[in-house]
Amino acid sequence: LGYRWIAPSSEASTGWLAHRLSQGVVEGVAELGSDKTLWLEANACEQNGVSFTKGCYIGQENTARMHHRDKVNRGLKVVPLADAAPDAVRAAYPDLGLAAIFTRKPS
Repeated sequence: LGYRWIAPSSEASTGWLAHRLSQGVVEGVAELGSDKTLWLEANACEQNGVSFTKGCYIGQENTARMHHRDKVNRGLKVVPLADAAPDAVRAAYPDLGLAAIFTRKPS
């Protein structure tokens, strides 16, 4: 994301949601879903959130297997709200004109 946000907890962060979505970063239950999205489907590789060379972590075997067998064929992405298919929308942000959707990745 390129920034760290450090501010007193009493101050509201303005612009963070728009910045995060403009970078295609999804987070939270509304966008990820509760037990609906696998780690690699949440763009972990694209955001350097997973390492296939380091040691043990929970879910390592399944994550590595999916990655090395090219089984990650769905994922989350941020698109213009007007272009989002209604059945794919996980979270909509009408004021920003954006939506987080879960869709097939192009092959």
